[in-house]
Amino acid sequence: MSKKKKKKGTKSHQDGPRGMPPIESVDVIEGSGFRMERHGRFIHMETNRTDEEQQELMEKMAASAESLTADIAEHAASIIKRLSKYDTFTILNALTLQNYIADPDTYKEYSHPGKPFVPEYATLLALQHPYSEGTNEKISLNVLQEIQAYIEHIFRTAAFLNIARYAKKSIEEGTASQCPDTLEEMQSSIRMHELVVRNPAYDHHHHEVIRGLFRPFEKDPLFVDGLSVNDALVLSNAITARINRLLNEKFQDAQEGLQLIKSNVRKARHIGTDDVVDTANGQKTMTGKAFYQNLTKLSSKEFEQALKTISLEWIFNVWGTICSFIADELADEASIPLKKVEAYLNLFSMTFGDIPESDIEPSQTHPLRTRPLVRYGNRYLSSAPALMDWAIQPAFESTLKAAGGSWWQRYHKHRHDHVLHLTCQLLQRMMPGATIYTNLLYYEDGDTSKEAEIDVIVIYDTVVFLVEVKGADVTDPARRGAPDRLRYDLEKVIAESHIQALRAKTYITANENPAFRPVAGGPDLNIPDGIRNIVMMSVSLAPLGHLTSLLHADSDIGFFKDGEYSWIISLYDLMVIGDVIDLPPMFPHYVIRRIHTAHQSILEAHDELDIFGYYLNEGLYIDDIVEDLSTEKRMTGMSLLSYTGQFDEYYAYQNGSRRKHAKKPAQRIHPKLRKIIDRIELSGLPGRVDVAMSILDLSHEARMGFLNGVKKAQKICKRKHRSSDATLTGDEEGGWGLTYICAQDSVILKGALERYCIRKQQQLQYKKWVGIAEVIGRKPKLISVFQNQRY
Repeated sequence: MSKKKKKKGTKSHQDGPRGMPPIESVDVIEGSGFRMERHGRFIHMETNRTDEEQQELMEKMAASAESLTADIAEHAASIIKRLSKYDTFTILNALTLQNYIADPDTYKEYSHPGKPFVPEYATLLALQHPYSEGTNEKISLNVLQEIQAYIEHIFRTAAFLNIARYAKKSIEEGTASQCPDTLEEMQSSIRMHELVVRNPAYDHHHHEVIRGLFRPFEKDPLFVDGLSVNDALVLSNAITARINRLLNEKFQDAQEGLQLIKSNVRKARHIGTDDVVDTANGQKTMTGKAFYQNLTKLSSKEFEQALKTISLEWIFNVWGTICSFIADELADEASIPLKKVEAYLNLFSMTFGDIPESDIEPSQTHPLRTRPLVRYGNRYLSSAPALMDWAIQPAFESTLKAAGGSWWQRYHKHRHDHVLHLTCQLLQRMMPGATIYTNLLYYEDGDTSKEAEIDVIVIYDTVVFLVEVKGADVTDPARRGAPDRLRYDLEKVIAESHIQALRAKTYITANENPAFRPVAGGPDLNIPDGIRNIVMMSVSLAPLGHLTSLLHADSDIGFFKDGEYSWIISLYDLMVIGDVIDLPPMFPHYVIRRIHTAHQSILEAHDELDIFGYYLNEGLYIDDIVEDLSTEKRMTGMSLLSYTGQFDEYYAYQNGSRRKHAKKPAQRIHPKLRKIIDRIELSGLPGRVDVAMSILDLSHEARMGFLNGVKKAQKICKRKHRSSDATLTGDEEGGWGLTYICAQDSVILKGALERYCIRKQQQLQYKKWVGIAEVIGRKPKLISVFQNQRY
């Protein structure tokens, strides 16, 4: 917690590291042995049930499995019955419209009512039966909302059914009184995530990655009619573009029709309904005396709502003609040869009767995941737009794997190399002053018979990054939460990379002159002296942010060894971080803070980017909360709510879909303080990154206090033509100090910074002290930095 600042001359004393606001409960939910508190965008959770209470709860949940299964079957049958009343393409795409259409200027993922799994599930039920031509009954909003409510109910019930099955299994194994372990929590997370979450990456990032994955294979005769990944992406985008274009045209027609209705209602209120003519664009739209009589009786507010309903219902009933297409129409839209279009449609479509009637329980790996288009006769439609792009990579990988031999081996190696290449590009962009080395060998324990390899080593001043990259994805059984397969897949991505990075870290710390040999040849890489932070990280192609955000250094799943922790980050999440980081020292600062929270074993989030978003908005400092909870001996978990909306808004504005300006997400740092951090980085001085990270460690109030001290010191220096200084100190974490000294002559500053910092550190017996010395002229020039930490 920040204390009030005390000032004396040009020196100030203030608690600098970021702290959270006092824990003041906003909302509380309590149950048997359970308490949940909401504090802003934090959720604190406590569980303190006795073994007997836990056993009783599990038995109640297990007993509900049969009734929950029957409930899903009953609601699915009701949905099938309702779907059969309407033209199948029309009703499915009305549901798609209801769940996908959103205003980019106001869209918030956490509050958007649309749910992509709704039209997907309806489509899967429809595909179990022949195509329905329907009756003359028109689709109404009430019908759509009823189907929507039924499907959402089924998915909620499916979530409870998973819990009931887990409870039943725990009872059979005699572990019902125990809390879920990490693997069981990850099973629950991946099951729910795969059921309801779509688009685990931003489109432009995803397209960049998969284009690069298959670029070397584009001209290989293996793929039907020369269809490439780029062709598939273009066609996928063309389907969406065509739907949007036609939908906008229909919206315009609807608006014209509504204006005519408004005009006719005004006439009806004056001259009666008998003489009202209702035509738009030369065609009848709505007729009937009763129709206008009802509208004339409504209040202004009710009338406006009725117009919206009329507009939507009209669009819903023509939606099937908007969203469906034939191969020639798609070829024209995409400007791609018809043969390639037909190959694409054959690869990614399914037809009615392809799914067994017994498949009514929601599945994480349903067939639309790989074949998101539906075919009837010569027409196609997509009721799962969010799945189209994500079906491309597994389809092309399956083709390569089926070819066997060198095909798959070539791709497997290229996939790893592509992830490595993109990772290095991102790291270099975020840290231009860093030196990056790839594919390095070393002798473990100095034993020439034990050769080991590390994918990437990044040296950035006093920070070394040891990076492993993994190109494999999790398998379908793991997505469904199969425990053995989930553990195996995560071990391949997380545990193996951690062991490889930890082995390299051990080699560096255990040897006076650690050296690494490039696989491609050339001079050895010798790790320089003065390294203060060794950061282990693993970059995965698989988007696992919803799982890695649940892991701690001491998680009982056993992925991390010897009290160490590797930061596991998806390539797609790293691309977002790479777009946003705008100060080079900020990247190591974030990663070090992120690893620190993993050792605190309390913070969790829905996604890794929520944690990064929290770092930008409020700082990744929960030390005070951890200390408070530890003092109170409260066994608790703390989960972040959504912090990713800022990224959604920024990218929507950048790609043109959002009209309202959305600035790039950034940490709140005063422009003059940014300039100081920039000068520190551009100085190239050894130790500069530690000094910059110490400034980033400060709370907003402490940063402003430091900046005010710098301004005063510079003012005194210029006015009185003598050196001046400003210092901040704090007693957290063994005590720390931050000193700024300036003068108009570099001779005066020689050695002054180091002498002053050492003297003050010794006087106060603080653990850490950093300092900056600048020559003040037309433009300040940083000439020295100081960093000392006692261990």
